[in-house]
Order: sequence, then structure tokens, then C-alpha cells
Amino acid sequence: MIGTDCYRLGEILLQPIPLTPMFQRILCTLLISHGLLAAQQAPATSSQVQPVDEPLPLLDTGIPGLIADGTPAMPAPLPEPLQFKVKRTLTSRRQVTEAPEIIGLPAVKGTINVTVQLVEDPGLPDPPPPLITPPMEESAVADGMAELSEPGPDFQLIFVSATVYDHARTYVRCGFGTGEEIAGWSNIDFNHFCGVGTYQVKGSDGILRQYSLMMAIGDEYTDGTSDELTPAPTLPVLATSGPAFVITEGDTTDKESMDMFQGMHDLYRVEGARMAAACQAREVAYEARKTYLLANPPVPKDVTIQFWKRETPSPAGMNALTKGAKP
Repeated sequence: MIGTDCYRLGEILLQPIPLTPMFQRILCTLLISHGLLAAQQAPATSSQVQPVDEPLPLLDTGIPGLIADGTPAMPAPLPEPLQFKVKRTLTSRRQVTEAPEIIGLPAVKGTINVTVQLVEDPGLPDPPPPLITPPMEESAVADGMAELSEPGPDFQLIFVSATVYDHARTYVRCGFGTGEEIAGWSNIDFNHFCGVGTYQVKGSDGILRQYSLMMAIGDEYTDGTSDELTPAPTLPVLATSGPAFVITEGDTTDKESMDMFQGMHDLYRVEGARMAAACQAREVAYEARKTYLLANPPVPKDVTIQFWKRETPSPAGMNALTKGAKP
């Protein structure tokens, strides 16, 4: 799920970032991997039992599904363990240091057993040959991203970089990945958009457009609530009675870009309460997990490595040997 636990990624990405093709690829990888980790590691607390609200059967502006709220995903089923006949075992003790699950917590340190076992050939089938990926030039990758991001009649992929100030104002830079960007100030806390992967907006022309959101976000504080304070930026005058924005950069005559920027605020006008509740639930889940890890520090796990010599070399191995390469 794209966008899960976005606020924690903001510890790294604190400033609006130019949405170059290279950044887009890095951002995609970060968000996907971060979302998967969050889904696997989030604690099951009493405040997370049910997702926030139910998905809506949408024919209008809204989010056609659940919003990520810190509820852990069901774990993937474990494969059936293989039974090996051990021929030889060697065990050693090692001091290890592992990165903490949550940034800012102590590193995971300890002594583990590293066991190496020589086992009999279990006769497993040959693995499929590796896929041969042709080398891709930077221009080819950029062209592919541009094609993927090309606005279509019903679906658009948008890239957003957002910096939230004091949870009250957000500087937003966004675009379709084609190089053209639009930026401005919003009175929405864009942390509430974390956990939202896809949404749809019915424009003033009556057309229902779907958007897929890829976002990097960070928080800045100018009011003394953080150890590191950021000088207060010059903020434009914005309405306080509802979602509002002011464009400061980009082509305001570009209808697609303006519809996209306006659409995020139209979405918040409809789904803002549900998005804010999901954001709060993610914060609760995050703090609960952090508290649990501090009270129950994890310890490194022992490692077992099993290997064997094949009774008959694989075709791929024989082919490598005959060509003078290592299998």
C-alpha cells in the first residue's frame, strides 16, 4: 500500500525536493519498502483493531477504500520447512549490532550463535534461469516515467513533495512527472494525506478523475515544539474556514495542474475528517510500538546457514563451467 506511515519517512525528507526522474525512482522505492516494513512491524494495540471507517462505494469525490491507520497487515504464510540430514556442523559466537526498527531508538546489540551446517543434497529442482535485463539508459528510464505519468482521460499519477509547518500550513510542490511543476501554500496539514494511495475527484466539468499519489513529506516547527527550530517562513493569507491554497510557482493557466491542486483540496473537504482520524490512529500506533520496543528491547536472533554439494550439477552450472566461469 502506497503512503503507509509517510510521516516517518519525513524524518529523512524534510524539504521540498525537485521531482526529477531520478528522484521519482528513489522515492518510489523508499515509499514501497517503507510501507511494507510498517505493515509488517506495526503493533496490534487495542486502538488499532478496526480500520478508520468503512470504504465508500464512490461515484463522486472521495477515497474508494480504507485509509492506512496503523492496523497491521496479516502476516504472509510461512513456507513448509525442508527436512535436511546434517552431515557436519560448525558453530561460533559473534557480537552483532543491528539497526533499530524505529529511527532514534537504541541499536539492537547482542551475541548470537552462527551455525553452519553441511547437509546431504535434498534433490531440489533447478531454480528458473535469471531474467536477462537489458541495460537501460537514463533517457530510456525518463521516457518510461514520462509515459507512465502522461495524464490520461481517467487516471493520473502525481508526485508531491510537502513540508508541513507547525501542523498548520504546508508548502506543496507537485507535478505529473513530466518536468513541469506547480507549487504553493495550503492551509491543510498534508500529514493527513499519508496513508492515501488512490483517490478520485469529480471536477467542475463533471468528469470523475482518479489520482494515484506518490508523496515525500516532512515536518518543520517554528513554535518551540521541536529541538531544532526552523525560521518561520513568510506565509500568505489563507482562509481558515475550509481547505484553501495560494499558488506561488508554476503556470496557473495549466488547467490539468490547477485541477490536480484544486482536487486535493476538494478531496479534503469531503474526506478530511476520515483522513485526520486515520493520521491520529497512525500516530497512536507508532507511539505504542515505540513504547513497546523501549520496554521490551529486541535481541538479535541466531543464524543457521545450511549448504550442500549437488550430486549432479545443474545445467546452468555445467554451462558456466564449460565457459570457464564460476557457476
